[in-house]
Amino acid sequence: MAEDVSSFQFLQPVSTGGGIGAVGGGDGQIQADIGIVTDLFQECGQIFLPLQKMFDDACALAPAEYWIGDGVHPTVAGHKLIADTWIETFENKILA
Repeated sequence: MAEDVSSFQFLQPVSTGGGIGAVGGGDGQIQADIGIVTDLFQECGQIFLPLQKMFDDACALAPAEYWIGDGVHPTVAGHKLIADTWIETFENKILA
């Protein structure tokens, strides 16, 4: 049975320390928060998009500034990554 699309949530954790600490996995608090949020999403039957991991992986392809120019707001390339991840997750978990 397909899940209700209205329950499809997404979260993009960002660094509060300025800079781009969250991108590249440099912020331990971000990792702790992701664990808490992931657990909450599972408890509530929601789908979690692992955007931090997506951005961490993307940093192997280009510098963090390419994806998240100011450390908080995605660039055009960062928004494309988010959109592609959302679409892939939607197709695999909602439409499957």
